Amino acid sequence: MIELEFFHIIAGAVVLALPAITLAVSHQVRKRSCKRRSSSKSSMLFNSKGKKCEMIAHKGAALDGPENTIGAIHKAASNGFDGVEIDIQLTSDKVAVLFHDDTVDRTTDGTGNVRDFTLQQISQLNAAAKFDGTAVYAKRDWPNSETVPVLADAVDVAISHDLFVFFDIKDTHQQTLKQLLDQFKRYPQLYSRSVICAFDFRFLYKVKRIDPNIAVVPIYSKFSCHALEGCSSLSFLLWLLPWTVVQICLYILFYYVNPLCLDHDVVSVDHRLISDGFLRWADQWRKEVVVWTVNDDQKKFEFIKHKRLSVITDSHSIRTN
Repeated sequence: MIELEFFHIIAGAVVLALPAITLAVSHQVRKRSCKRRSSSKSSMLFNSKGKKCEMIAHKGAALDGPENTIGAIHKAASNGFDGVEIDIQLTSDKVAVLFHDDTVDRTTDGTGNVRDFTLQQISQLNAAAKFDGTAVYAKRDWPNSETVPVLADAVDVAISHDLFVFFDIKDTHQQTLKQLLDQFKRYPQLYSRSVICAFDFRFLYKVKRIDPNIAVVPIYSKFSCHALEGCSSLSFLLWLLPWTVVQICLYILFYYVNPLCLDHDVVSVDHRLISDGFLRWADQWRKEVVVWTVNDDQKKFEFIKHKRLSVITDSHSIRTN
C-alpha cells in the first residue's frame, strides 16, 4: 500500500510539473524560431525534376495489392504512386522483413508472432492469402502467391521504379538500424529519395547520431485511450497517471523538443490532427507535412490540392472535380 501511494505521489508530481516544463521549453522555442524560419533548405519531397511526392502507397498500396509485398510495390508503381511506405520488423534470426502487424494472422495463411518466425519459416507463408481484391475504385483478383519479402529485395524493387521510400520502423532493435544503414551504402540515392519514420523518437535520434545525412521523420497521432480499453477499475487507475505522463511527454517532444534538437524537415501525422493551428506550426518550423491514412477521395483532393500536403493512402484514386 505504501509503495502504491508513493507511486501515485511521484506520478502526480510529474503531471503537475509538466505544464511548467512546457512553458519553459516553449519560451526557448519562441526565442529561436526566428532563426529557424530563416532557413532556406529546400524540401526533400521534391525530386530532381521538380515533381512533389504527393501520393505515397501505404504498406505498398494495401487495397491495390497484398500489403508489404513485392507485388504490391510493383502495383504501386504501375498505378502512378510517387512513393511507397513499407513497414520493417525483424524475424527471430534478426533479418529485416516487410510486415505491419505483430502477428502474421491477418494477412497470411500462418499464425503466430512475427518475431517468433525464422526467415526460412516466414518465407514459406503466403502473404497474399487473405487479400480479398477489394480496392476503393475497383474489384480485382490477385492471381499469385506472395512471399514476405526481406528489406533488401523490397528496396531493390522500389529503386528500380524510382519510388520515394518511407521506411516505417516497427521494430527498433539495433539490427534494424544496421540493416537499414546497409541499404544506404548499397544505394546512395536513398539519402535524397527516402526517409526513416518512427513513433519511437529515440530511434530517430540514434539514426541521426550515427549518420546525420539520413532524413528522419517523427510520426505522431492523436491521443488515444486504446491502451486503457478493457481495464478493470483498479488497473485503469494504476495505468491512467503513467499513460497521461507518456502522452504529455510525447506532445512536448513532438511540438517543442524535436524541432529544436532533431534535425528533421518532414513530419508524418494522423490526418485528424490537421487544422489551421497545426499548419501554422508546420509553417513556422518549415516542416513538410505528410498525413496518414487518407482513403477518402475528397479528403485526398483537399489535402493535396488545397493544403499542399502529401498523403499516405491505401489506394491510388483521387477526386479531381
